[in-house]
Amino acid sequence: MRVLIAEDAKDQRLLLKALLKKQGYDVVDTENGAEALQVLQENPDIRLVVSDWIMPEMDGPELCRKVRSDAFDRYVYVILLTGHEDQDAFIQGLEAGADDFVHKPLNADELRVRLKAGARVVGLEQRLDERNRQLGENLEQLEADLRLAGQTQMSLLPEAGCLQGVTMEWFFQPSRILGGDMFGYQELDEQHICFYQLDVSGHGIPSALFSFLLHHMLSDTAGSDSLIKQATSHPPYYQIMPAPSVVEALNSRFQASPDHMIYFTIAFGVMNTQTGIVELVQAGHPHPLLIRKATGDIIRTGKGGVPVGMIEGITYEADCIQMQPGDRLLLYSDGLIESSNPEGEQYSVEKLEALQASVAGKELKEARDITEQALHDWCGDDRFDDDMTFLMLEWQPDS
Repeated sequence: MRVLIAEDAKDQRLLLKALLKKQGYDVVDTENGAEALQVLQENPDIRLVVSDWIMPEMDGPELCRKVRSDAFDRYVYVILLTGHEDQDAFIQGLEAGADDFVHKPLNADELRVRLKAGARVVGLEQRLDERNRQLGENLEQLEADLRLAGQTQMSLLPEAGCLQGVTMEWFFQPSRILGGDMFGYQELDEQHICFYQLDVSGHGIPSALFSFLLHHMLSDTAGSDSLIKQATSHPPYYQIMPAPSVVEALNSRFQASPDHMIYFTIAFGVMNTQTGIVELVQAGHPHPLLIRKATGDIIRTGKGGVPVGMIEGITYEADCIQMQPGDRLLLYSDGLIESSNPEGEQYSVEKLEALQASVAGKELKEARDITEQALHDWCGDDRFDDDMTFLMLEWQPDS
């Protein structure tokens, strides 16, 4: 291990150098604190310093203060050589950042044991630095993996567009890189589509992975295990399952336990795009809003229900909604209405309803953009306390 000496008296410097070399240290000697500081800055492997207290240009306590400053990038163990005996001097040295003291005239055994103690501290610091370095590398890799997973999650989201006369627009903003919110929509046959918006409890990786699984299950409408569209032996050789049956099937598959307390809320609907009839199930999710084009009325839909996975064997009831041309449905997560402004006030469903009433006569894309901007304006920044998602659907059967 290398040791740096800072001592202006030549005879003392040579004595120190001889003693330290005899004890097996590689020694670098300097004549004052300023020169010692420069050597430390140029030689990051030096982490033990034996410095005299009184020196020209820069004394020992000032050297300690420089070494302890935020500009210095490593821990250096400093032993001050002093002829002071009073307590005030020791307090001054400790406040400056000294780790230990050796009294003059030098005692070789005392210097040896204090250097050994310093070497142990330096060794611990080096091991801690190495662990922190490894943790930093692991954290960087984890963040890179999370960003990739976030990109994967975004790739699962459907494009805004139109299915069988139903136009969709959406907003998705996780509170972190990954979110537990998810939504989707798809055709079931020539006159039916289904749509959903769900919110998995918690945040981060576990919630996101569970939302991935749920998205996969709700997107599978052709497999033998499909919850939504099951094969039959007679024409048309499939059956679109009632919305309550789909949610009940999810509930039977995912039951929370003391060791696995992840559950989710969902609004799931099946729509006949020819008649405008929507069968909607609300399981612990905020009430979807029906926006009537003709009157501008805002109607809270859904018949309630507990989150999926909380109570085994529970049944769900559908709300049958008759949409008129131009009507809209808005599905949203609780992160939207519970988002807080800088004063701590929550956004609330009442504010959301008033906003939707004000944009009911605008094009769907514009209504979506205004809603998103209102949320950003309310929260005051782009970082939300919870995942925030909404899905807008507008029925125009002649389009």
